[in-house]
Amino acid sequence: MLSGFEELLSLQISFVLMIVCGYILARIRIITDAAIDHINEILINFIVPMNLIKAYMGSADPSVMKSEPLVFALAVAVQLLMMLLNKILYNRYPDKQRRVLEYMTISANSGSLGLAVAEGLFGEIGLIHSSIYTTPNRVFVWTVGITYFTNEKGRKMNLKKILLHPCVIAILLGLTIFIFQIPIPNFIEKTAGSFGACMAPLSMLVIGASLRNVNFLKLVDRDVLYYFFLRLCVFPAITLALCWYLPIDSIAKTVSVLLSAMPAPIFAVVFANKYHCDEVFCSKCVGFTTVMSILTLPLWSMLCSALFG
Repeated sequence: MLSGFEELLSLQISFVLMIVCGYILARIRIITDAAIDHINEILINFIVPMNLIKAYMGSADPSVMKSEPLVFALAVAVQLLMMLLNKILYNRYPDKQRRVLEYMTISANSGSLGLAVAEGLFGEIGLIHSSIYTTPNRVFVWTVGITYFTNEKGRKMNLKKILLHPCVIAILLGLTIFIFQIPIPNFIEKTAGSFGACMAPLSMLVIGASLRNVNFLKLVDRDVLYYFFLRLCVFPAITLALCWYLPIDSIAKTVSVLLSAMPAPIFAVVFANKYHCDEVFCSKCVGFTTVMSILTLPLWSMLCSALFG
């Protein structure tokens, strides 16, 4: 487990350093406002879809897959519960902040950091469990999640527009590959993996650049602390309570809790920039929860180890 903790710590520190790099590059005007917009478009339309497809290019071990229907059902239940909580947790907030908070409630940094942590702690079994658990999240984030940022009246989803979104197409393609175990040529897998690996660094640069005009003496305020408490304490506690009664293996339970305990999704800043929904507040939430998760994730891991074995 020690090597897993070291991997976890290394990943989180590297993310913080990437944010610092983005901040410095923006302050010296290497990353401009126009550059941020261009990076956002590349991320949304190409890099993230590649990352999603690559996540599903793995083998399905029959012994591990026995727990997966319940893991999938748990993930769906958590997503529905988060959507319900969105109705009551943020009513006092201004519209733009509320949209950001709602999106960051149904989503967490389970795609890049979460998958890496699961694999680092439990190897291929952890990666498979995390891929299954994050599938409903990806579907909700790239369907319902998009509506939190758009200005469509009544948040009615344009089904055609959603289905043609590059990330939704990537999810459908990835699921098809995973479910039917379609063999993918090695050069295609390497290409998708190489482009997908760019998601975290580019997203972190955007986060850092979005903080360029922030007064760091005011980085943490009451609203950021409120979200921090929900994201890193309350939400994983809810998942842990649900896991307690499920007849799934201990690794699946631990992975599910840790994925719920991930910090705010780095891609929220990309959306906040694109749709002009208080990207500064969003960046503060992402940056602060990313730093604080260095402390909270090991605590959740130790708690799960004590409870589930």
